Amino acid sequence: MDDLNYLGIAKLLLDVQAPTLEECWEEGFEFADTRTLSDNPYTVGTANYYHWQDGWWSRKFGMEELDLSLEIAANDSYSLSVDNAHDQQIVASEV
Repeated sequence: MDDLNYLGIAKLLLDVQAPTLEECWEEGFEFADTRTLSDNPYTVGTANYYHWQDGWWSRKFGMEELDLSLEIAANDSYSLSVDNAHDQQIVASEV
């Protein structure tokens, strides 16, 4: 029974400590002025690695950090219309 508790704690720690891709990009963006490209802390070939590099290069090219949060207003409605079995469209409209 104790093994299940340890497994749950380990999973929780991994979820809490694993950065999102957005966080990796932001970290690369923030460190572009103080670190070199080779200081990327993530494993080469992973999504985290490439997002960190993308953030780093974005800062080097003088881009500003973008707020990518998407907010959906309470009065927006969304519907799914199906033209045929193979073709689907999502239609967004404001009420």
